[in-house]
Amino acid sequence: MSKQNNILKESVRSKLFTFDEFHQWNTVRYKDISGASASDQDRQKVNESGGHAGYGEILPFAVNRIFKMIDVQPKDVFLDLGSGTGKSVFQAALQFGLHAYGYELSEFRHSAAMAVLKLEQALNTISPALLSKVHLYQQDMIATDHNYPTDVTVILFDGLLHSEQFKENVMQKIIKVVLNNGNKMVRLWSIGSGELSIPEDLLIHQLQVEKCMCSWTIKCDLISQQNTHIYWLSAKYYKKSSKEKHDNKKREEEVKIIEFTSKVKDDMKDEREKYYKVYRKEGINF
Repeated sequence: MSKQNNILKESVRSKLFTFDEFHQWNTVRYKDISGASASDQDRQKVNESGGHAGYGEILPFAVNRIFKMIDVQPKDVFLDLGSGTGKSVFQAALQFGLHAYGYELSEFRHSAAMAVLKLEQALNTISPALLSKVHLYQQDMIATDHNYPTDVTVILFDGLLHSEQFKENVMQKIIKVVLNNGNKMVRLWSIGSGELSIPEDLLIHQLQVEKCMCSWTIKCDLISQQNTHIYWLSAKYYKKSSKEKHDNKKREEEVKIIEFTSKVKDDMKDEREKYYKVYRKEGINF
């Protein structure tokens, strides 16, 4: 039996995947699935919503790297805004044990993600307890009649191709999540070099991370040119009095975040180079 099949067989347990195991599972399950194959009609629907029908994916190593930098724990709740064929949602659930939500407007891409979920449910190779953490919705991320789950603490937003107005509409919904979470820290991961507009008294720390591993950077060998931002957000200091006192507390939290992220970033340098070579050699399907 091949190593990949062994990995899948062992996954009957409720034990979380290691990153290498998820990488292999992802390679097998998505071998014949491409989110770039959406129909013209499907793409038009996305464009008419105010979004952008262009397609690319955040690769599993990038999710692994950023999730470790922001110290994701099983108690966190993940939301992927524009989840495509569902890969990051599955990774958040299967590798990190998070309840993970994916919003994707494209019917084709959402159906592809659901097909993977239904296949795993039918094969019964992954614990039902783990699969129950995967929540996939065909949903417009800026629909005025729909709010994001209120308990979300980790958000991925790939706004690289979206207009400034679209990003502002998304941010208004994200701010509601932060305010509803009270003292909890919400980590927002935004793809692209541009900064998002965030109220100063919600922002604890902001970090630009270089060399984000995405489908387009691997395909075109442009990894050095793709940056990403992480924002640590909390309502605990929102519109509080005693500004100087709270600024000192925010700074203490910020120093801890800087120390932690710097160590993880340094520790993963060699692993990043390893998987960059793997993706370049094996090719990627997106």
